[in-house]
Amino acid sequence: MKLAASVSVVFLALGAASSNSLAVPSSPSPLRFAQEVDPLCRQVSPNLDRGLAIRLDPSPNSRAIANVAPNERLQLAANAEAIRGPEGNTWLAVSFPAEGYVDNGPPGTSHLNRCQAFLWDAPGSPDVAPMTDSGPRDGNSCRRVIHDEGLTVRQAPSVDASILGGVEMNQEIRVRLPIRPIVASDDRQWIEITAPFNGYVSNGFGDGVSNLGACL
Repeated sequence: MKLAASVSVVFLALGAASSNSLAVPSSPSPLRFAQEVDPLCRQVSPNLDRGLAIRLDPSPNSRAIANVAPNERLQLAANAEAIRGPEGNTWLAVSFPAEGYVDNGPPGTSHLNRCQAFLWDAPGSPDVAPMTDSGPRDGNSCRRVIHDEGLTVRQAPSVDASILGGVEMNQEIRVRLPIRPIVASDDRQWIEITAPFNGYVSNGFGDGVSNLGACL
């Protein structure tokens, strides 16, 4: 089954170039695991009912190439500076989920909030999987999809997260190293990938059956 690419997108847990090391804060028990957030990561304001369009140029008249829903994530372009649009609003360059520009509102306001870290200790939320010797752990990030229906790529390690696109059977992808499987509340294991775009794919339920194999 081919999975359509490009629906409403979010970003970036972790996002295109986000840091993915796991930090353990020095807070009292219960232990809280947090995923560090890239400083360029932003979340669209929940007050924008229709989300935020990514346009080819910093203008409301430019063609929209993607849309980021309220509370979902995008990534600012490195060294992005505010650009005054023809309507007087401030525009910012973004690099994910598409390269373009977003309207950040009139000067003195903002349509973007800094991203919050994922916390894995709440009831029903994913837990960090223990590191084991099973599965590929070498320095090669290339993996091949071996699930016969392909895999859905999601913005976060959850079946409820926004769909970013899909990868077909036998398609090669890149996983983020070191591999840190994340186990959701339904025991599904998730792996973060960096190509063909950033996101998470399901690697099965830890029963010895994997959705990913070695590259040919």
